[in-house]
Amino acid sequence: MLIAAIASLDPYPMSKNQPDSPPMLDHVVQRCLSKDPNERWQTAHDLLVQLHWVSEGGDVLMAAARARQKRERRVLAVIAAALFFATILVTEGVVHWRGAEVGESFQFRVPVAGLNTSDISMSPDGTLLALVAKPNNQEPNSLYVRRAGFPEFRRLVGTEDASQPFWSPDSRSIGFTVSGRLKRVDATGGAPKDLGEAPGFIGGAWGRAGVIVFGSAKGLYRVSEEGGKPEAITSVEKQETGHFWPSFLPDGQRFLYSVWSEDAANRAVFAGKLGSKERTKVMSAETNVEYANPGYILFHREATLYAQPFDTKTLMTNGDAFHIADQVTFSPTNGRGSFDVSQDGSVVYFQGEGGRGSPTGRGATVPNYQWAFMDRKGTQLELAGETGNYGDMDLSPDGRFIAVTQPDTGASGADIYVIDWQRAGVSDRLTLDPGDDINPVWAWPNGDRIAFTTYRKGNADIYIKNANRTGAETPLLDSPNDEVIEAWSPDGRYIAYKQGPENSEDIWILPLFGDKKPFPLVQGPFRKDEPQFSYDGKWLAYTSNELGGVFQVYVVALMGGERFPISKDGGGQPRWKKDGRELFFRSTLDGAAMAVDITPGLKLSVGIPYRLFGSGAMATQISADPSRHQWAVTPDGQRFLVRVPPNQRQAGGGGLNVPNVNFTASLRGQTGGVGGSQQGFVSSGLTVIRRWPALHQKEAP
Repeated sequence: MLIAAIASLDPYPMSKNQPDSPPMLDHVVQRCLSKDPNERWQTAHDLLVQLHWVSEGGDVLMAAARARQKRERRVLAVIAAALFFATILVTEGVVHWRGAEVGESFQFRVPVAGLNTSDISMSPDGTLLALVAKPNNQEPNSLYVRRAGFPEFRRLVGTEDASQPFWSPDSRSIGFTVSGRLKRVDATGGAPKDLGEAPGFIGGAWGRAGVIVFGSAKGLYRVSEEGGKPEAITSVEKQETGHFWPSFLPDGQRFLYSVWSEDAANRAVFAGKLGSKERTKVMSAETNVEYANPGYILFHREATLYAQPFDTKTLMTNGDAFHIADQVTFSPTNGRGSFDVSQDGSVVYFQGEGGRGSPTGRGATVPNYQWAFMDRKGTQLELAGETGNYGDMDLSPDGRFIAVTQPDTGASGADIYVIDWQRAGVSDRLTLDPGDDINPVWAWPNGDRIAFTTYRKGNADIYIKNANRTGAETPLLDSPNDEVIEAWSPDGRYIAYKQGPENSEDIWILPLFGDKKPFPLVQGPFRKDEPQFSYDGKWLAYTSNELGGVFQVYVVALMGGERFPISKDGGGQPRWKKDGRELFFRSTLDGAAMAVDITPGLKLSVGIPYRLFGSGAMATQISADPSRHQWAVTPDGQRFLVRVPPNQRQAGGGGLNVPNVNFTASLRGQTGGVGGSQQGFVSSGLTVIRRWPALHQKEAP
């Protein structure tokens, strides 16, 4: 009878017999007793750090020494009755947990479906995590909150299409933006309050004096926490292109912020003060900076997260920076690193896996992702291919094949592969040269050939190969200069490519008829990228950062003439609808899909850009880059091919139910910081570190 009961019945929750046990402990025990082996904790370390997380909620295994031993014995007895090997895991985990030092650092992963990786924020007291996500097809991107020690996120009603959340200093409210307006909402829920316009919002901070400061391409602005008209408090100087990512210091009057510039040498972190125009340079850096008790600033260099001792009186660093984590995603266009820090010794960051080469280079890839089609509301329609390591891509004219950059197996180079996504993702290698072959572009209108950029001779040239993989790879543009393929016109008459010095290549057009003499179309000492032909061959859309250093989308007549601005608050990766009456692009703030109505004619009539769907699952450092080829739109403008995490499980209801939590091991006895190679991370995810300052204490002599 006992065996039959174990096999067929679910045990009562622990809380039924022990009312003071928390809901999260019920969850832990139920996972141990799951009848599906795949649903149980897989290692003792998994269970150990789960117990750590429960204890951080302040109501398990710490209530009282006398009650603790009784509860532990009860937990072990129940588990033993259900499954003998689970007893071994629990015993080992509890013993290890008991032996951990109080000041020890430890970390764990927080799985979230549809997470927008740049929109994560931790409350100052470290008890709440806020983020923007789209966990299912029935709801839009919204703001979610999770309390320490609880397994579920809760959606805050009325926060649809929210972005860039930040906390009030008392950890009770969250500020965020929606379509250029600043709003706030209580962390416990309720109707959001509109605080007014926040044009070009790039990063917000909430000070103890009841003031919110936010960044923009024009400088920093301040506004009351009750709302009102924003007031400029800084202005960009020569060679500066924006003041971003403010972070208040403890006094609530002074703040840190990032000064951005097209010239990387001029990028730095400065300190300012409310009511004063003076500013103090803190450090040269290309990053957002967050202050954390008891006296540190956190920042990133490329994909590595660091902390450095900081004196709030002198506004100077006063010690060496030390390493916290690797593979932290960041935006190369505005310096935003995907991390946030509380004042209780906790830090949260999104850890992605770096591809080969430069994190932002054309050959860079993102592992463990797959392709999927979404509709105009962001609803996932169907997957397109297997999980893999993918870089830039292009969809064939008939929509059946995906040409994509992938790293060579067992080699250091990259090649072009063709995926037949309708045949269960059957993939075939197109290029064979050992040098890097990247940037595939389909030939129009028949899709019988693929053009690509190759580095087989050391510099960038453009080659073509038959899409059926027969015949040789033949040069189209082969010279000592660097030529990088970008687009093939739908009428088959032109190719757009880039040529010139790095970071200021001009956009050139190569006719495939007549004398085939190329000519420049967009020139200047600034970055320009992602040219895309309209279907009628009359217009070219592209992105550039010529005005203020912020990438914006423009349209210019193919044969020269007036240029028309398209985006307002940053945009890249433009794509046309076949009838020419709509243009799509990606927001540079969060990678969201945007659209704008266009009326063709001798002059274009351009409408106001509007948001189709948030970036959600398709947000990665590479896919949100305005200069990358990371999505495709079908000619009718109804289907969007984007990258998504593998086998994404979408949850319903009002929150992000995350029962399958996989945590990392305790850091006890580890060196080299958290998240480094010694920890053995092989997959990306949202990661929380508790008591991270202990890492610095371990390094101290």
